Amino acid sequence: MGRLAKAGASAAAVFLGLTALPLAYQFFGPGRILGPIEPLNYYVTDIVNVVVPNAYTALEPHFALSLSERWPRYTIENAHMGLPPIVIGVFTMTCWWRERWVRLVGLGTVAAFV
Repeated sequence: MGRLAKAGASAAAVFLGLTALPLAYQFFGPGRILGPIEPLNYYVTDIVNVVVPNAYTALEPHFALSLSERWPRYTIENAHMGLPPIVIGVFTMTCWWRERWVRLVGLGTVAAFV
C-alpha cells in the first residue's frame, strides 16, 4: 500500500470520525429539512434569458423589456450575458476545437446552460 493511499485512508477515517455525529444530526435529527428549501418554479430562467435582458438588467432596451415581460415566468432570475460573450465563445470553440481544454470548457459551459 503506497504512501498516498495510507494518507487518503487516514484522512477519510479522521473526516468520518469528526463529522459522523454532526452529519447524522443534520440529516436525521429533529431539525432536518423536509421538502424543498426554495419555492418551486420561482427562481427559474430559460435559455432566451441569456440573450434577451429583463427588468433586472442594468441596461435594457424598451423592445427587450416588453418582450421579456410577456413570458410566463418570474423575472427575479437574471442569466443575461448578451451576444458578445456568446459569439466569442463560439468563435473560440470553432477555432481551437482540437485543444482538449477548449473542448472541455466549451462543452461544460453548454451543459451548465442546458
